[in-house]
Amino acid sequence: MDLAAVAAAAVEFYQPAAELRGSSLTLESTGPAPIRGDPVLLAQALGNLIDNAVKYTPDEGTIAVAVRSAADAGAVEIVVSDSGPGIPEGEKPKAVEPLLSRRCEPL
Repeated sequence: MDLAAVAAAAVEFYQPAAELRGSSLTLESTGPAPIRGDPVLLAQALGNLIDNAVKYTPDEGTIAVAVRSAADAGAVEIVVSDSGPGIPEGEKPKAVEPLLSRRCEPL
């Protein structure tokens, strides 16, 4: 599957919600990012991250989704960043618990 395509669909889905808050939601991609993984689970995980960014970023904030494929390293990276307050330090380990047991492999 192409993680960049999943990210593009998620950004398109959440664009209206971001616009209602006056926030910008952008996607940066270096092209196709083929990986092995469950597209439904990845879309849910990415949707949760974007949804949280839209909810917790102050009005008129910025949200960016970036997908990068490093062919020489055989890795794919996806990053969701925003201008919100962030996750409190003590809560960060809890934020990734469900994701630790699920890994995707680059093709």
